[in-house]
Amino acid sequence: MTEIPQQVEQPVMPPQPVPETAAGPTPTAKPQTIKPVIGGILILITGVMGLITAIIIFGAAFITNSFFSDFASMFGEVEADAIGWASDIVKIVLIVAGVIGLIFAIIAMVGGIFALKRRRFAMAVVGSVFALIVGAFTPFFYYAGVVLAVVGLVLVAISHNEFE
Repeated sequence: MTEIPQQVEQPVMPPQPVPETAAGPTPTAKPQTIKPVIGGILILITGVMGLITAIIIFGAAFITNSFFSDFASMFGEVEADAIGWASDIVKIVLIVAGVIGLIFAIIAMVGGIFALKRRRFAMAVVGSVFALIVGAFTPFFYYAGVVLAVVGLVLVAISHNEFE
């Protein structure tokens, strides 16, 4: 008679632990979509629009002197002094507005870059909020900056789990 070989049961191996590197356990892969990239691009575009607006405001600040001096030449000395004083005030206001717009546009562009790189979610959101402010003060682009900034903010916000 032939004997049937008995099957030997293999012991069940416990699951092996995840290998650790010197920095700690290996990170799990995060889902990656294109949402933060599109949001970052929209925020960057709004920041560039704000930068262009700030440059136009700076240019207007330096054009005002020639405009007001030509305007003042049509009047007497007292009126010319008052117009010169008004010209200085307008120039200061335009320079301050240009500096503020420039700072806000730079913050917006930095936030857009962070959104593109999927790094520092908080800075990407801050940049998109500043882009929203910049977009509100870019009348040269018919307030398209507001729409771009809102869409960029929404795209960055809904993809918060993709950021490091």
